[in-house]
Amino acid sequence: SSYYTFVDGLSNGYFSHHAMTSYDALPIVVKYSFVTLSCACHARGGRQDCCVGDKAEIDVEGCDATGERMAEEVDEAQIAYLMDVCRTTEESVGDMVLPPLEENGNGNDGDGPVESPAGAPVTAAPVANPTKVPTKVPTNVPTASPFSAPTQSP
Repeated sequence: SSYYTFVDGLSNGYFSHHAMTSYDALPIVVKYSFVTLSCACHARGGRQDCCVGDKAEIDVEGCDATGERMAEEVDEAQIAYLMDVCRTTEESVGDMVLPPLEENGNGNDGDGPVESPAGAPVTAAPVANPTKVPTKVPTNVPTASPFSAPTQSP
């Protein structure tokens, strides 16, 4: 559905990345938003069954209009509705968003570790020989004899 495409794009691919590849697979909070938004058709003069089953849709008339065309063809009520569609959908998606690739610095698609802010390598598992005391900066050489048990102080 076009709503699935919209929310997956808004989430930077979060849903498709997590194997939610259709509207039916979306979290209930996102589907609830679609139902709520599509049922606004009643208040906008639509038929009684305008948001039932495959008749449900969000009226996006004018969403691609800009400049003079926006002023001429899209009334204030439609603009307010489109703003509500964006706001409500964004709120339902919440923090289910992947970071943009350019933000994490290494082209990671979200599957694996990314570089730390200090540029130190990130390992998939704990190292075999941890340091005895935390260091101020990352080291490439592990401590030869780490503690055998947890310490009482950091």
